[in-house]
Amino acid sequence: MARMPTAVGGTAVSGRTMWCNLDAPANAISVCRDGGQVAVAGRNIFKIYGVEEERLSERANLRVGRKPSLNLSCADVAWHQMEENLLATAATNGAVVTWNLARPSRNKQDQLFMEHKRTVNKVCFHPLELYILLSGSQDGSMKCFDLRKKESVCTFSGNLQDGTSPPLRCTGLVYR
Repeated sequence: MARMPTAVGGTAVSGRTMWCNLDAPANAISVCRDGGQVAVAGRNIFKIYGVEEERLSERANLRVGRKPSLNLSCADVAWHQMEENLLATAATNGAVVTWNLARPSRNKQDQLFMEHKRTVNKVCFHPLELYILLSGSQDGSMKCFDLRKKESVCTFSGNLQDGTSPPLRCTGLVYR
């Protein structure tokens, strides 16, 4: 397979491999919109790395605090493509967490949503609607969060009675 030049962090990376020691297994990565930073998340890791000319450098460790929290055990991470300081994580305890890197404190956690009953496998921001975040969980539901509110605005769910994929139903979604 041929190596393709890739633009990362405003620099053409052609055929070069950069790496760093993560100190823990990673479940997910997400690149910020300008390619200058990478979020790495897993059961025991949640760090931001800067993409530099010759290497990756650790910029922030978001696993801070005295007690380890299951909210930090990440199955997925997503970087908002319009708001450069906003990330979301999907936690193995069912939490959906947003993070604001612009917060002046060491703790960058912004919002915590505890509405799923099982592991959240995926989070993604709406590509055009600034405040909309979607999550998908092993509980069989997807949730739609409006980040201006304290709870989900819509739940998509199905009823798996015959083993087939159910039609999705949305309850509670109202745009004003």
